[in-house]
Amino acid sequence: MKFLHCADLHIGRRLMQVSLIEDQKYILRQILDIAKRHDVDALIIAGDVYDKNSPSEEAFSLWDWFLVELANHQLETIVISGNHDSNDRLGVGKRLLERTNIHVITHLTSTINPITIANVDFYPIPFIKPVYVANVYEDFKSSNYQEAYQFVLDRLELKNDRKNVMIGHQFFVSGSSEPEIAQSETGLTLGGLDAINTTILETFDYVALGHIHRPQRIGSDTIRYSGSILKYAFEEAQQRKSVNLVTVDDTVVYDQIPLKPFRDVRVIKGPIDELIKIGETETSQDYIHAIITDETVVHNAITRLQRVYPNTLTLEVQNQLSTHNGSLQRAEEVVSKKPLELVHDFFEQQTGRDLNDAEQHLVVSILDEIGDVS
Repeated sequence: MKFLHCADLHIGRRLMQVSLIEDQKYILRQILDIAKRHDVDALIIAGDVYDKNSPSEEAFSLWDWFLVELANHQLETIVISGNHDSNDRLGVGKRLLERTNIHVITHLTSTINPITIANVDFYPIPFIKPVYVANVYEDFKSSNYQEAYQFVLDRLELKNDRKNVMIGHQFFVSGSSEPEIAQSETGLTLGGLDAINTTILETFDYVALGHIHRPQRIGSDTIRYSGSILKYAFEEAQQRKSVNLVTVDDTVVYDQIPLKPFRDVRVIKGPIDELIKIGETETSQDYIHAIITDETVVHNAITRLQRVYPNTLTLEVQNQLSTHNGSLQRAEEVVSKKPLELVHDFFEQQTGRDLNDAEQHLVVSILDEIGDVS
């Protein structure tokens, strides 16, 4: 059998306040076309259907359109919720959708029954936190992500006479190797606290993951992040978006099918006159982050660029003066801060939260011991 694996639709996402709904509809049509062209048996969507917990009306409408198209194509589909999704909102109408073979799994339950398609068992596990597991299983007491996920997997009853595929949406690592993420995704992790080692996934024939926007394997060729369906930040400009076409027979093989966007997300760099000259030959509608390198002041730069690149969204100046001033400013900021402030900043970058009272007291004690100024 064959299935398509995608994830991180992020319907409703905006790029620098510009709506991407039209771009998303274009790429969802493309996924339907790929499914039809390759005659797949199923479509797997591994979480983050929506970009926000409270989706906009246009986001709801696009997802509604896509569900109708899936039903019209009679394409069996499995969807799990991701960390961006509201389980309740995504789960609206899921019992009715079951009648059209669209399976939407949004909540962890005490029994995870496989969805069997053409003799392959799919085990869908929506995004979970340890507290979600504790709410379902009274005997689970840990706050550790690895232990929580292991606890859930231990309760699955895999059948040896079938191929077993897991669908998940978490931050997985392979030993000390972490997945490659863009700078725009640094908020995904909790300083390593939410990391789960792929060793617990080795019993599955294929693992279809969502959560990370760059398509990649993690730990094994058959444990894969499909990546997001579009470039959702300029930091992702060099990424190549795709869906995974997975063929399950005696062995499991996959192929990455490229996705071609309606408008690309690009970074262009050079003197402004050169960029304009290139733009006049391209007539590009792509979303552009422009970096101009002129050493002299350029007046009305973004207006001039938008004449040939209408969707120029951001502008940056990189020259000797800006590099010097930027480095000097960063150095002055660091030098001016006290040790405790630097620890605060580092801790917040790694964990996404402030030090609590106990942690701050410990840091102050250590700084006192080494005779530093706090």
